[in-house]
Amino acid sequence: ADYSFAVFQLKELQGKPHPMAFEFETRHGDEIFFPTVHIHDGEVHARELFDHTLYLQNIKFDKVVGRYANYHSKDRSTGFVRSKDVARQYCNIQKSAGILEPDLLLHRIEMRGRLPNKDVFAAVQPKRGKPTGYRLGQILPIAPLLGLCGLSWFFNRRNEVQSQDEV
Repeated sequence: ADYSFAVFQLKELQGKPHPMAFEFETRHGDEIFFPTVHIHDGEVHARELFDHTLYLQNIKFDKVVGRYANYHSKDRSTGFVRSKDVARQYCNIQKSAGILEPDLLLHRIEMRGRLPNKDVFAAVQPKRGKPTGYRLGQILPIAPLLGLCGLSWFFNRRNEVQSQDEV
């Protein structure tokens, strides 16, 4: 009654990666939850190979971040890399099918390499000047996983909408 999971199965293990995104209610009201546990061969291994970018938009993140430094600089308050400007300045908002908030920044974190096979949590209300904690510890550059999840959902949803329009 208080948990669920998402399953993604790739049709092919080659070709261009496809972004995934989803939005759901969570019991973790004070945290942003990214379901990143990998299950391969029917098992949850202690460590898995990650190549992900995770993205999020959150007004509370926007309120505590410092100035944009560069594409790779993590914000001290959130631990995420923030976008230079709000989404409308560089994203096609109409094609996002309502996923992107035009007046909010995008925040990303990367997960690369062989990492503990855990879900990712980020504090909803980060403190100015104090990095948000990940239950994964300080091992993560997590931006690619955020992005991969978000963008994948976006493109899949866009394709569904386009398919419906063609019918």
